[in-house]
Amino acid sequence: MIFQDLLKGYTRKNVLASSIMKIDLSKAYDTVDSQFMEAMLSQLCFPSRFINWIMTCLKGTKYHLLMNDDLVLFSKGNLNSVKIIQEAFTKICNATGLSANKAKSQIFFGRVKDDIKLKILELVQIEEETFPLKYLGVNLRTTKWKASKGKKENRSKLHLASWEKVCLLKKLGGIGFREGKKWNKALIAKYLWAISSKQDNLWVKWINSIYLKGQSIWSYQSKQDTSWYFKKLLNIRVSTSKSSLSLVVIGKKFSASKYYNRTEWLSKLKNGSGKYIGRSLSKISATGVRQLSKASKTE
Repeated sequence: MIFQDLLKGYTRKNVLASSIMKIDLSKAYDTVDSQFMEAMLSQLCFPSRFINWIMTCLKGTKYHLLMNDDLVLFSKGNLNSVKIIQEAFTKICNATGLSANKAKSQIFFGRVKDDIKLKILELVQIEEETFPLKYLGVNLRTTKWKASKGKKENRSKLHLASWEKVCLLKKLGGIGFREGKKWNKALIAKYLWAISSKQDNLWVKWINSIYLKGQSIWSYQSKQDTSWYFKKLLNIRVSTSKSSLSLVVIGKKFSASKYYNRTEWLSKLKNGSGKYIGRSLSKISATGVRQLSKASKTE
């Protein structure tokens, strides 16, 4: 999310020219001859299944996603700034033995003029790429993702179970699937609690430094240049509070599952009338009725 904040408005017209270099660091297994390795393991009489595992790790790209081997460098979008960044990176490589895999490295530009681009590309000798920027398997954009406006596909006429029933908690007689929007809200609430409880981590410090600046998260007013993800986080303050979040904290750990379950229970109650929204409580299991009654009294 810090990365997303850094990319915010990167290509806007009113921002300074900038560049991002995503450097792929060469690793030992980048230079391994896979055929030689397979032949050697076979000659040493390793089991064929073990050899297949090793070769999958050496050849497969998914295995390498678990390793953070990308270095992201931010600089101003001019030749002198990029030169300074490159010189610093060269010193790091000389001191550590690391090197850049230029074939897999990329550079991104924001509001950089074409003639300056050409000079920078000639200097760094890596390919230009366009946003979104993929980092740790996640596509990051300079603007918020927009839903596609494609045509709706023909839906099957199968008689499916009500999504309301499918997502109902098992204790209430349902299957226990989590509803996407509500589960997403529970996960966002976890970040809200982290800020509210002033947890000691880099992201909370970043939020306090960039946005809050000493203010309480509960009184902070969103601004026009606030990142879209932080606006989403601020929006859920309407339906929750610090005290309600504290009810699902076990020790010092916030439980998104308990938050989801608790809000699910409360959403099924209607003024304590014993009526479940959309159907009567008589259609819910006996255990579910007791749980709902107990939740109603404690709330």
